[in-house]
Amino acid sequence: MADLNENLTTDKTNAIILDIFKPHELSEAERIDLFVKYDHMLNTGSPRFEDVFVILYNYFNENQFSPYFIEKYFDTYWLLFVKIGWRLLPRLQSKYTVDLVARTLPYAAAQYIDVKKEFSEILILYSDEDAKLLYTQIKQKLLSLDYPISFNEYGKNITISQLIKKINESGVEKDLSRFGMFADIQKAFFPDIPDDYEAAKKDALRRTMEFIEMMYFFAKDSDVGVFKGTYFDKINNQIGVKMSKEVKAELGAKVLAEYFSGEEESEDLIEGVGGSFNEKPFLAELPKHKTDFAGWITNAATLRSLILWLGSFSDKAQARRELSKNLETALGADSLTNNDLVLAIAHLNEFLAKNSYPGDDFMHFDELSGKFKFGK
Repeated sequence: MADLNENLTTDKTNAIILDIFKPHELSEAERIDLFVKYDHMLNTGSPRFEDVFVILYNYFNENQFSPYFIEKYFDTYWLLFVKIGWRLLPRLQSKYTVDLVARTLPYAAAQYIDVKKEFSEILILYSDEDAKLLYTQIKQKLLSLDYPISFNEYGKNITISQLIKKINESGVEKDLSRFGMFADIQKAFFPDIPDDYEAAKKDALRRTMEFIEMMYFFAKDSDVGVFKGTYFDKINNQIGVKMSKEVKAELGAKVLAEYFSGEEESEDLIEGVGGSFNEKPFLAELPKHKTDFAGWITNAATLRSLILWLGSFSDKAQARRELSKNLETALGADSLTNNDLVLAIAHLNEFLAKNSYPGDDFMHFDELSGKFKFGK
């Protein structure tokens, strides 16, 4: 696809680094190196997630997302395609969102990706009308697929079409843990959990239930507005803020859209896969903006980069702690004498709360000194 290829980096050094991400037969040493490079990308933002995603999307798309190639690279390149694709999901153009969600939903759930939460955060960026269109397009593509839900010995026995047929036969959604194929799906997703690992078993149970709930959502003729509203209500409970239906609509369709696609430059970004991918890793850029932090941190591209960086942590509380530590280090303890910067950090805290990263404020007012200070 030309619009993807045009946005690959032209830097020769980076191109050499990217070679390992071009699907090909791997020796055991190369396989290890592939995941070493992926871990390095998680920690440093280099190479860019966007560049790797472009390479992987092009490969699987050119091969028509054939089950043969998915199975061939199921635990290497397809695995990375799923992980990176869902990481970039908020920034993809809708046509790529449709492709990614429809084709990778079970595989994402099996990789401990919170598919319901991630998809909910996508839907609230759209008006109800556009969200319904996106839902319909994903549903149509999903219903046309006949992939197995996993390519291990358990998953090959359950295809997407079989699962949807079973859901349609089962009537309304009730206790998902009693769903007829539940145990088989959980075994297909998480086949290697020892019986005495209770925490892991509970996590696998929850994620399997959320996957089946998402399959119900797409198999039935669901109300997208209700689905969005449920997610808003969950946020309300987390941060203790009550929102009317009108405010929910305003927040979903306009306020969050402003952060993720509202600036003129958004047409040049991955909103997306056809964008220019000119965003820079948040952590690498932060120290460069001590003097213009207030303007930089409110930029949509910066906030997208921040959300991607925060998403690299498995624990959201840890993500906030790391952000707090890096803010204090980059800006300096004396920086909070600047009123604009104080307001910018307050707005940042509000933005994170709206995007499911609530927690202790990054600063407090010290009455003895009469100044703001970092920390609680």
